[in-house]
Amino acid sequence: MENRALSIDELSLLMDEQCLVLTANSRQRRFLLKHSSQTHNEGLSSISSERLLSFQQWLNDVWQQLQNNAYAPSAQLLISPQQNLVLWQDIIDSAEESADLICPDLLAKQASSAWQLLSEWEVDPNTLAEYNHKESDILSQWGLKFDQTCQQLSLIGSAEQCQIVSQAFAEGILTRERKLIMVGFDDLSPLRDKLSHDIADEVLFVQLKHLEHNRVYTLPCDDANDEIRRCAEFVRQELSQAVATESPMPRIGIIDPKLGQRRDKIERVFSEVLEPQYLYSKTPRYTLPFNFSAGFPLANCPLIDAALALLSLNLKQLDVERLCQLIYSPFWHQNAEQENDYIVAESQQLEFHLRQLQQEQIRPAQLRQCAEKVAQRLADHPRRESSYISISERLQGIFYGQERRPDRNSAKQWSQIFYQQLEELNWPGSRRLDSNEYQQVMQFQNLLEELLSLDHLNRLYSAGELLNQLQQLASSHHFQAKTPDSPVQILGILEGSGQAFDYCWVMGMEQKQWPPSPQANPLLPIELQRRLNMPHASVERELYFASQLVDAYRLCADTVIFSYPSREGEEQLQCSPLIQQLKSQLITSVDALLPDNAAHELEQFRHDSFERRHFHWVDNRQGPKLSSDEKKLGGSGVLKQQALCPFNAFAQYRLGAKPWPEVQIGISPIERGNILHLALETFWEAIKSQEALLVLDDQALNQIIKDHISDAIESELLHRRDLGPRFRALEAERLHSLFTAFIEQDKQRPPFRIAGLESSRELKLGPLKLQLRLDRIDTLLSDTGPSEPSEGDNESYLVIDYKTGQCDVKSWLGDRPEEPQLPLYSLSDPAISAISFAQLNAKGVKYIGISRAHSPASGISNSQDPVLQKKLRNSDSRLAAAEDIPWSQLRQQWHTDLLQLAIRYSEGQAQLDFKDPLAKRYSEDLEGLQRLKEFDAKRRYWNDTPAALQQAEFDLSL
Repeated sequence: MENRALSIDELSLLMDEQCLVLTANSRQRRFLLKHSSQTHNEGLSSISSERLLSFQQWLNDVWQQLQNNAYAPSAQLLISPQQNLVLWQDIIDSAEESADLICPDLLAKQASSAWQLLSEWEVDPNTLAEYNHKESDILSQWGLKFDQTCQQLSLIGSAEQCQIVSQAFAEGILTRERKLIMVGFDDLSPLRDKLSHDIADEVLFVQLKHLEHNRVYTLPCDDANDEIRRCAEFVRQELSQAVATESPMPRIGIIDPKLGQRRDKIERVFSEVLEPQYLYSKTPRYTLPFNFSAGFPLANCPLIDAALALLSLNLKQLDVERLCQLIYSPFWHQNAEQENDYIVAESQQLEFHLRQLQQEQIRPAQLRQCAEKVAQRLADHPRRESSYISISERLQGIFYGQERRPDRNSAKQWSQIFYQQLEELNWPGSRRLDSNEYQQVMQFQNLLEELLSLDHLNRLYSAGELLNQLQQLASSHHFQAKTPDSPVQILGILEGSGQAFDYCWVMGMEQKQWPPSPQANPLLPIELQRRLNMPHASVERELYFASQLVDAYRLCADTVIFSYPSREGEEQLQCSPLIQQLKSQLITSVDALLPDNAAHELEQFRHDSFERRHFHWVDNRQGPKLSSDEKKLGGSGVLKQQALCPFNAFAQYRLGAKPWPEVQIGISPIERGNILHLALETFWEAIKSQEALLVLDDQALNQIIKDHISDAIESELLHRRDLGPRFRALEAERLHSLFTAFIEQDKQRPPFRIAGLESSRELKLGPLKLQLRLDRIDTLLSDTGPSEPSEGDNESYLVIDYKTGQCDVKSWLGDRPEEPQLPLYSLSDPAISAISFAQLNAKGVKYIGISRAHSPASGISNSQDPVLQKKLRNSDSRLAAAEDIPWSQLRQQWHTDLLQLAIRYSEGQAQLDFKDPLAKRYSEDLEGLQRLKEFDAKRRYWNDTPAALQQAEFDLSL
């Protein structure tokens, strides 16, 4: 196939009513029709729209003509994409090889594509055996079953359709054309090439050329984001220039090889630059000054995503994350356009209950239970309207219907069920739809009608199977809003071929991206694909077509810019060799392409915009003081957060900002800690003292430990139905070794008895009242070592805090102690003579603590111990000069430090001041409130704008 390069005017001279013109795509057809209309208005010859068609449109028209004429070979149904995919999936699922497949759906698409290639390139599947290629041998077996099934169902594919049309021309059923002009075809399969020569006596392949001479530039950009923004700035400047000079709007083409992957990013950046007000949520929708050649998957539209999420309620397992997103969707709530406190409260409460389950997937019954709890809790809400149907009531109707219908139904029955369910669930909502949303609803309803074609396969489907087909349909069908023609066209690398512009910007021309790498079909022998020059089979083929496209874009506009990102992350990128060999001018800024005064006007515009703004700087380091109602708080956590970062304490305990519980695979760290705490609590509740512990023999002790661990696991994991007996047994085995090692240490201690387990105690510290919860308190029955005078009665106590992480006494020191819990306990009672962590993890099972005098356990150091004293001085600079650091001084220092934290908190100090990088890292859940990224953006803004704009002053370190 050899293409002739012709200008649009030269092509117009060849086009008349005696010839048929077929284009590679509909966009090129519209372009030629528009030019033909202009020539007609100028009194020149033109071609009618009936004689200028896209190839696929012409093929459909001819096929319909054959069926209307009762041509026998055409008395078959064309297989739909969904029918094709379902048949391949069934064949693969029933094959022996499918047992080890990870992604059978992807394999079905690859097999369908490979079989289509064999048909289009007229390859006999029996010849594949010559290549000694295992995958193609399997494909031949599957393909034979596919053809047999299609024959039984009277279904044919597009290749068979082309063969039947060629046969009709050969038999004289269809009249041959005198001349056929094929426009914009870079490549045709042998089957379609043969068909094109059967259509007419004379066939001419044409590629449009627009200019002989123009200006070509190469622009390196910092990265991909910078490239998109520079392009958007260039477009804005050209459009603004046209408005300022009252000139016609320029036709600008933006070409991106990766448009399908980053369409959303391009749309967001272009909206920010060209129409920033469009991004505000309450701005009414209007037509933007740019248009995309291809739409985006219908499934990505929020309206359709909500419909698919609602229909997924028919599944046996529901995705919690998707449910939480659905809860807030306006496309199924009543009066969603009005701000109603009841609707907000209902949505928030339901999300809270769902996330409290801490599961990735739940059963429909669990969703129903959560919704019923919310409905009961909000039954007396003053803002609920009498006509409002709660989420619980709507779900009841859906789940009741599920229990009454069969598990498998025909596609027609499921389609009717889906229609009814969406109506019962109030989709697409009570608000008035705009034009785009209305078009989306119509397209989605067409997809539900398309599902009916699956009934031709004579089988029944489960809800999951048909929803999977509907999801695939919605993902493969693209939504393109019907909008007026825009001056800016954003096109994929193939869609823009053959178009003419005033300005053209081709993005992504870096060597890794262009020319693209070959992507041969893995189910066909690579030798076969390369020999027949099949699509994406070889480097030579990709290089050839990339060169053809570059040549076409090089002459498609008066000004052409080829840009590329200079880096991707840390990797440095180079310009594509295909661009380097062009005779282009290297530029570093698009300002070089603008009139002399354009850059100055842009800077003046920025300056004027800044001057018109009224800034009101707010000091957010200081919050309101604690009220009397807030003085009584929870445990020691408030002081811990105040020490780590005052703002975090303010956000969590004053504003109530708490992260959602995270879904964990298996048992979460919190659950593990709770199980251990509960097992130790019930064990010592039964044993009561070391004396009773020592009486037990090993067998009896081992059984008691097993029983308490088992009971704790069952109690804590009561709601975790996803964790089976084997998983629980493994956790019990892990805990048993930790538990036993810890009990062995308690056997070696001096005598003690249990004084309290999980007991509460109130401590008033300055303006705060803290409720402390103690894991365990031991009464020490022997304390004969040298000691300071006791501050209380003769009894002394050891307070123990169980920890499953790493521990160190350094976390009690400094003016901002990271773990203030045990120091607070020591202040609650002067009889407490020792405090200690009990570390229980795989790295070690041990006590880590400090005692007033005699050590009550290995690992708990006497406060007078020289090693401990040295550690205290090294960890707290205020103690460095002290010769001796007795227990009383430690308690006094703790009281002073913790009192200061309490006072600062009560006074509302809330500066964003992290104690160390680790504290910052562990507070990422509050990142949105902390606004660290916003501060970084301000820093960049003030650093990047001219000095004239840096007139306001504020503290970026807040």
